Formats: sequence, structure tokens, C-alpha cells
Amino acid sequence: KQLLYTQVLKEKLGDLLRLQRSHAEALEAYRTALRANPSPQQTVRLLLGSADLQGVLGEDAGVLGSLKQLLAAAPAYGESLPFRERLLGLAIRTGDPDMTRECQAALRRLSGTTSTNREPPVVERRPEPTHGAP
Repeated sequence: KQLLYTQVLKEKLGDLLRLQRSHAEALEAYRTALRANPSPQQTVRLLLGSADLQGVLGEDAGVLGSLKQLLAAAPAYGESLPFRERLLGLAIRTGDPDMTRECQAALRRLSGTTSTNREPPVVERRPEPTHGAP
């Protein structure tokens, strides 16, 4: 019973820290909750939250890792075109050829396209931060 309280409280702590824009601390709270054997629904929330925070922190490889975990924990997410497009963009940016191929195949299947010549969706890159520019 104590473990249940720990994971719920850590998730809520992460939510509060996130609202305060303490992104690194919020991410650590989510990671702690994930280690505490959360329910399937809580796992999905924690992994999505972790991926969002890692994106804010500029950790593309971490985002990809969280989304891969989400895909393993909740395979139905892999049947969503926007999810697969996001995952493909991250796989390309982080240089993960296996995930790139897997996502391209899933996108062809989900969109009903069978041609192997189909171009993957355009992936927008985050603009590089400019220092000192207005």
C-alpha cells in the first residue's frame, strides 16, 4: 500500500514541479514514480509526461527512449499516425535506423500506402537557440 502512495505522490509532485517550470526536478519525480511499479494508466501518463519534459530539456534521445517504452507498455499508441510521425522524427534526428524503418513501415500501413517509394512526412527541426539575438 505504501508503494501505491509513493508512486501517486511522486506523480503529483512531478505535476506540481512541471507547473512551476522546474522541468528537471519534475522529470526526476516521474522517473521515481515509474520505478515504483505504476498502474498501466499511470505508466502511460508518466511516460508521456517524461517525453514532454525531455523535449523541453532538449533531450531528443530521452524523448525517443520514453516513447519506445510507451510503445512497449501500450502498443495501441503505435496505431496513431501522429504518434508514429513524432517517433519517426525523433528516430531520424537521433540516428536510430531500426526505429526509422519500423516507423516508416507503420506509417505506410496506417495510411494505407503500400508504395516503398513514399516519402516520409516532413519533420520540423527545432530552431537552434540564438544567443544575444532579440
